[in-house]
Amino acid sequence: MFCKVDILINCAAKIKRMPTLTMPEEEWADILDTNLTGTLRACQSSASHAGTAAGRIVNIASLNSFVALTEVAAYAASKAALSP
Repeated sequence: MFCKVDILINCAAKIKRMPTLTMPEEEWADILDTNLTGTLRACQSSASHAGTAAGRIVNIASLNSFVALTEVAAYAASKAALSP
């Protein structure tokens, strides 16, 4: 069993292409839960097992944080929230 974390790379993501005005709230919540809340959970979990002060966390966002793509509003919102 591993007892410390030296690096965490958060890159899991879920995307669903559909018009924003007809997207069910459950679908929106599911995407944000995976892309944003999942990142928070992984950071919290790994921080408690950090190996050294030199440990690193890398959160992967998306070009969609800066450039609008059509019909992926939930994905864009979740990834923009990870961007610096």
